[in-house]
Amino acid sequence: MNARDLLSGACGGGLAVLISQPIDVVRVQLQTMPGSSSAVATARTLVQQRGILSLWRGTTPPLLGAGLLMSVFRTTQQSTSRVFGEDGSFVKFAAAGAIGGLAQAPLAVPVEHLKVRLQVCQAQWCSCGIVPLARHIVSVAGVGALWRGWAPTVMRDVIGFGLFFGCTDYVLARTSPTGRRGDASFVASFAAGCGLGWTFWVASFPLDVIKARLQGDSLLKPAYTGVLDCLRQTVRAGGVGTLFNGFALTAIGFATPKNGAKLLGFDLVSRCLPV
Repeated sequence: MNARDLLSGACGGGLAVLISQPIDVVRVQLQTMPGSSSAVATARTLVQQRGILSLWRGTTPPLLGAGLLMSVFRTTQQSTSRVFGEDGSFVKFAAAGAIGGLAQAPLAVPVEHLKVRLQVCQAQWCSCGIVPLARHIVSVAGVGALWRGWAPTVMRDVIGFGLFFGCTDYVLARTSPTGRRGDASFVASFAAGCGLGWTFWVASFPLDVIKARLQGDSLLKPAYTGVLDCLRQTVRAGGVGTLFNGFALTAIGFATPKNGAKLLGFDLVSRCLPV
């Protein structure tokens, strides 16, 4: 286990969360609310009803979890990349990203579940913090309920991380002076993260919508019996386009700063840390 990979993953993940959280709150609202609305209108409503700090609601779970999740991801992804070679093909870089995404997914599910609950739930117990919230979920629906939405989360992360790191690492390797991903400049890493952040979502976004709806569903009287039932009801109620509610906001407004910060954090710590 490489200390650089662990620490760079933690720093990159934490920085990405802090920068992108307000946009994440708005996009989750767009995904889970009935009907359709614009990002600006949704943000305005949130601020009017709950105050400006509501845009950072649900920050604690991903901020605390991002360090652990991205440490697991980064360690797995980098170890796999070293086996394949830093001057590898797109397929090798994508495989390393997908394997890293799979490794962190079991931990990501409860973190994302708690985050979604905090962001969309208006009940009193939802505003008491992550520990009381987790305790409430367990008392009402059992420990397994913390992993509600695990299937779309795993599929989203395997596909998303595979495409994103396949694209970014391939581009950075091909444009670096030595042809190696590890020798790309900080500016290039930040630019690649910003410019290619949308690749995470281009094929995985409908899975994220289904995940958010399952995780924001009632614990006592859930409207959905599972992934397929959620998909069926969502399409029946609002059409196929409902599966892409908030896509532009997520793929551009959310993914651009988040992934730029993530790659920059990865590379800064990896190269500057004397360990």
